[in-house]
Amino acid sequence: MCTAYYTGDILAKEFLKSDRIKLGLMKHLTDKKWHSYYEIQANLGMNYNALKKHLNFLKTLNLVELAIVPAEESSSGKGSYKVRITEKGIEWIKRLKV
Repeated sequence: MCTAYYTGDILAKEFLKSDRIKLGLMKHLTDKKWHSYYEIQANLGMNYNALKKHLNFLKTLNLVELAIVPAEESSSGKGSYKVRITEKGIEWIKRLKV
């Protein structure tokens, strides 16, 4: 079960389910550190394909940045992705009071 849903203030009740998931993802990233897709999946219980789609959408808005981790730098020996929130993303979170 996905636990990425943002369920905070009354404004959140007006958001679509997919919007609440994106807000939950952004809130998870507010430490400004790089997070692997695997770590996010494990902590938030998200499906990889859904996570990838949500993060690609947030990237399009410049709210997060994505990076590829080459296989030789990955602990699993496979290429992977990582993500972190941008300053613009932090500002959006602050404005929405998430």
